[in-house]
Amino acid sequence: MSLRKKTFLVILFSVIVILVIWGIFAHTLYLRSSLFLESVDVREDAGHLLSMLDSRQADFSALCTDWAAWDDTYQFMSTRDPAFLESNFPEGTFENLDLNFALILDSQRDVQFLKAYDLELARSIPLKTALVDYFQNPELTAKAEETAFSGFLWNENAPVMYCISPILTSADQGPSRGWLVFGRYFQGDFLKQVEDSVSSLVTILPYNPAQIPSSASLLPLQDENGREIAVVKPSSSRIEFYSLFYDFQGAPIFIIRQAKYRAIYQQGLSGLRSMLIAIVLTGTIAGGFILIFLDKALLARLSKLHDAVIAVRQGEGDYQPLSLSGSDEISRLSLEFDRSLKTLVEKQHSINGFLQYAQLMTEISSRFINLPINKIDQNLQDVLGRLGNYLDVDFGFIAAIDQSENHAVTQFFEWVKPGKLSLKKEILSLDIGSLRWALREFKSKKPVIFSNPDDIPDTAVVERKFIQNNKITSIIAFPLIVAEDFFGILAFGLIDQQRTWDEQTTIVVEIISTIISNAIDRKLTEMDLQAGQRFQYRLNQITRTGIERDSCNSSIRALSRNLRSLLNIERNWLILLDDIGRVQVFESGVRLALDEEVLKEIEYLLEKVREEEFIFQADKRIRKVRGLDFEKIGKSFIAIPLSAKNQHLGLILFASPTPRLFSELEIGICQQAATQISLTIIKNRSLEESRKISRELRILRSEVVEFSSELQRSRLQSSILERAVKLLRAEGGEFFIYDEKNRELITVSSLNLDKDYSGTRTRLGEGAVGKAVAQRKTVAIRDYSSWSGRMPAYEESRIKASLSAPLIFGEKILGCISVFHYDEGIQFTGNDQHLLTIFAQHASVAMENAILFEQLQEAASTDDMTGLLNRRALFEFGDYEISRSIRLERPLAVVMMDLDNYKEINDTHSHLVGDRVLKEVSRLLRVNVRTIDIIGRYGGDEFVIIMPETSLDEAVKAMERVRRKLERTAIRAGSLNFHVTASFGVTHHSQGLPALEILIEEADKAMYAAKTSGRNGLRVFQQL
Repeated sequence: MSLRKKTFLVILFSVIVILVIWGIFAHTLYLRSSLFLESVDVREDAGHLLSMLDSRQADFSALCTDWAAWDDTYQFMSTRDPAFLESNFPEGTFENLDLNFALILDSQRDVQFLKAYDLELARSIPLKTALVDYFQNPELTAKAEETAFSGFLWNENAPVMYCISPILTSADQGPSRGWLVFGRYFQGDFLKQVEDSVSSLVTILPYNPAQIPSSASLLPLQDENGREIAVVKPSSSRIEFYSLFYDFQGAPIFIIRQAKYRAIYQQGLSGLRSMLIAIVLTGTIAGGFILIFLDKALLARLSKLHDAVIAVRQGEGDYQPLSLSGSDEISRLSLEFDRSLKTLVEKQHSINGFLQYAQLMTEISSRFINLPINKIDQNLQDVLGRLGNYLDVDFGFIAAIDQSENHAVTQFFEWVKPGKLSLKKEILSLDIGSLRWALREFKSKKPVIFSNPDDIPDTAVVERKFIQNNKITSIIAFPLIVAEDFFGILAFGLIDQQRTWDEQTTIVVEIISTIISNAIDRKLTEMDLQAGQRFQYRLNQITRTGIERDSCNSSIRALSRNLRSLLNIERNWLILLDDIGRVQVFESGVRLALDEEVLKEIEYLLEKVREEEFIFQADKRIRKVRGLDFEKIGKSFIAIPLSAKNQHLGLILFASPTPRLFSELEIGICQQAATQISLTIIKNRSLEESRKISRELRILRSEVVEFSSELQRSRLQSSILERAVKLLRAEGGEFFIYDEKNRELITVSSLNLDKDYSGTRTRLGEGAVGKAVAQRKTVAIRDYSSWSGRMPAYEESRIKASLSAPLIFGEKILGCISVFHYDEGIQFTGNDQHLLTIFAQHASVAMENAILFEQLQEAASTDDMTGLLNRRALFEFGDYEISRSIRLERPLAVVMMDLDNYKEINDTHSHLVGDRVLKEVSRLLRVNVRTIDIIGRYGGDEFVIIMPETSLDEAVKAMERVRRKLERTAIRAGSLNFHVTASFGVTHHSQGLPALEILIEEADKAMYAAKTSGRNGLRVFQQL
């Protein structure tokens, strides 16, 4: 067969083989890639759904925990006050919190409250008995004994997400008084949010093993919980995957099935078809062009060369030189043909060696191209074995070395020739830092090569000893360099035999060390990148969780719960300073109570760490500062300051009970977390302060409206005091009025004092209230019990923090109000001081209104001439006394008194003299009757006296005494003296009292009877 035919067949066969290989490769590449991308898409879709449910479950659990940690909830479990349920569990609460039901169990698991609400129909619904029984299960409540437990259950035709949390105080202290249960159905908007969050069709099914096809394969989600999903591919256009959910006892309860169109797989098939067509067309065209080119440029000329060689070998006559026309390689080949044949055999062995070397280098280089980082370590071990056999040595190893002072071996790979002993134990126990000569060479990027132990310099004492102890006779070692830094060693050696290392071996080991360095560098880079992505995701989770909370306390607890996900470390503390400088330490959403020594260390760190991080390593020289042993916190820890807007908020602290190093990446992410947490805390504190101020102002307006309507001064004083104590959340208080004459404050009302201080007088400038009034501003005392200016009367009092605000209307001092705490741990804030000042201003206006009202009342009910009750007031008080006497079945007498010959005084001496006589008679009446008797001017010179609780004899005797007193008294009016007499009429009833008008009419008839019988006398109506 001719060379042309062979070449054609070879090219045709080669093209076919290449097409087949490329077709198989394309088929494998596209299908595997599409299947891999499809599995990634399925994993992401399922993972996104499960992550959303986890997030919603975590938020739901945090909501339930926050509600269960209210002091009001804790108190309700003791008082069973229905007002708590009415104010906190109206239907609006279920709509705002997206709740379907709420349940409160006491410590005996008895139901104290339950309510269910249909969010779609917006109405209350009955809660199934089966659900109540489910939450009363002792196994379930045991799981929520100390902290909240959340999970799922299947109720009739829908799954339910629930959380059960122990009812504790807001400081997470117990003992627990029961459990709070929140529940939410997978229905309506909640189910739609779940369906909209993924690109697949979601179906929720009750658990039945038959629901998941037997052909399903498990696909790990590669998340922190190690969850798996079941994947089924019923056709080339549809894929289904199933997620299984369990109840609190670990039993499966329902399945979420997701189904979607296999778009990625279909795209892979389409791309495969296109590539196969392109490969066939390219191969066919390329094969044709190659065949034509070879025939023209090579085959035809080689055929001529062949014919010429045959002609020379068989030729006759003169010798014809073996050459071809032209000046290209074939032409020169013909000239060098003979010399080339002679050198072929000589170079054959050398070529074989280089081919083997090239094949080894190619294989090792290609091995690490696009190799997943999780397979790099395994391939490093394989490379050691290949090189060890290729170099025919006894051992080989790769040692990764950290850059700390002791240069510890962090990773070690070893290959040992069969029959030889391992050096792993000796190398790992060796103090690498003591190999100063070798480390100096490696850090200078130089290899360590010796064929005989005598080649080692005398200064390398430790190296020589190690080699002698392990009988190493020859070694070749190259440094592993990443980013110009030494980080490890690649070494091969022999035991009990010497070898001179040739140039080719040196080149091989050097190249392999470079390949290994690049592979490890790529592994470290990708691991750092993945770690950075994980850190960034966790940081975003922390920030989002903190911002989504609507209260500072719940935000701080959520931040501390999520802080543990930032670094893989045992202790994660969020350390904050509250408004009065107290240290608060939170871990995993719970506030910690630290012992005194650890608290001192924390306080030192709070003082020291204000601008930059503080890293502590127990193996360093600095272990104690000011007598503080930081190992109580951890063998290693990092403290990052929390600060924003020139405020030092506290620290975040990550500590490990064992020594460890913090990488630059970890330090950087901690600094980012500190910045985000600081801003979140500042935002929530500002928002909470704004809400608090707004709430207090609303309460203030409500309180002001309430007491402003009170015009009775004594009741107003008590109301002002009670509302001030309530507004400031104080434990007690006092109310003082101002005695302008003596310039003193008098205690008139108190609330929750250890003793009664009523009537105590305080001079201006004396004590807290005297100081507040003298300075005309609100005065705050942090600890009144130790204050040097406290009143002697209060020296035994337990009062700690106090606020005193003066009551001033214009320039007029009305009094003072004071509120206080007994608990030394509670202080009044600047906002409290401002709030009491505003409250006192409104209280001053209300007090002035009450004083004016009393004055107006007195003026409206008093006769201007006599100062006695006028006729209208007389009837008002008289009607009240008659009603009272009827209700209590007590006697009552009414007296009508009329002056004798009063008209003559007016006519003879003028009305001015008559007025003076009336005033003096009125004074005599006030002096000579009881304080409970009611005296009023009926008209002109007529007076009515109402005498409650009085028998007829007592009334007659009293009026006779008044008549005689009037008769004997000289009334002076200017220069004139008068002796005035009067006539008295008395009526009396002990039961069946008539109206006041009838009683006055009866007394009037008796009075006229006295006048007609000679004046200056007294007659009784019942005796007429």
